[in-house]
Amino acid sequence: MALEKFIRITRWMVSHIAIPVGIAMILGIIAGYFTPKSIAEKLHFTVIIGLFWMLYPMMIDLKMSEMKEIFKRPKRMGTSLFLNFVVSPLIIGPLVLYFLASTPRIGAGLMLVGISPCSAMNTAATAFVGGNIELTLGIVSVSYLLTIIAVPIWATLFMGRTVPVPFGFMVRQIALVILVPMFFGWLTRMALKKKMGEERYLQIVPSFEGFSFLGVLFMIFFLFVLNAHGIIAYWHVMVNVVLLSIFFFSIMMLIAILVPRALRFSYPDSASITVTSVAKNESIAMALAFMLYGPTAAMSVAIGGVLVQVPFMVSYIQFISKRLRNFYPSPESQIKKS
Repeated sequence: MALEKFIRITRWMVSHIAIPVGIAMILGIIAGYFTPKSIAEKLHFTVIIGLFWMLYPMMIDLKMSEMKEIFKRPKRMGTSLFLNFVVSPLIIGPLVLYFLASTPRIGAGLMLVGISPCSAMNTAATAFVGGNIELTLGIVSVSYLLTIIAVPIWATLFMGRTVPVPFGFMVRQIALVILVPMFFGWLTRMALKKKMGEERYLQIVPSFEGFSFLGVLFMIFFLFVLNAHGIIAYWHVMVNVVLLSIFFFSIMMLIAILVPRALRFSYPDSASITVTSVAKNESIAMALAFMLYGPTAAMSVAIGGVLVQVPFMVSYIQFISKRLRNFYPSPESQIKKS
């Protein structure tokens, strides 16, 4: 009963994300403003706690076995991966270089939002809109591994002009951010299934997203504590981050809706591609931003990757997807092509 209540509360928080994230940001700025600098400088360890808190729960139910979907649906998976790892960086890169060149670390954070993979939590979004869950699981699995190489390459091409990008170090950090929580998540999944059985395990799976989201709020709060004075002094830069993020996600959503239609994919496959192309993994982006460029870059991710991105996905789930069901060919017409 308590678990069900927790799931309902955290799902409400996620679906109304601007409220809890806004509260965390405001409280963080207030707390940071009145926190002596000597104390604030000792609070970086809290962000490390937040990193693991965000990443570990989402990895528990990650199904790497679904990578086989790339062989079953190469065209559909390839479309999502192309949008994620080619189109998305080519949109965000020039925007960051042109509009945030004077604040390179903030720009680096927003850049990492655009070149980060999709999230394992996209499975829930795919289910809500009636998308192809198996396809989403396959896309997520492949995306996590591609990130280890794709992010350093794009970071070198774009961010390397304004901030240092040590390629080897970045590869190691990304592998650490992804593979360590993935390993502990796998151990936890095996232990939970052995202890409580498959049926009971599936009942608690929805709680993982809630625990991960609480980790996001925890990290956002302390990021804003650490950056409170800078945010107040450079509030106009934060406004630029919001505006650029809105523009970026608007373009990405439009492309992710129209490209599957042009390729004549069915609605379930198209919905899966749209979700996995637009919903970036803000937790991984935030973790990388902090580990590579510090709390200022991570704060940029919190603004562009959480405060802006999630309302776009909520709008797609609740309103936009319902209007698109007849926009794509029916699944029956795709059977021969598949």
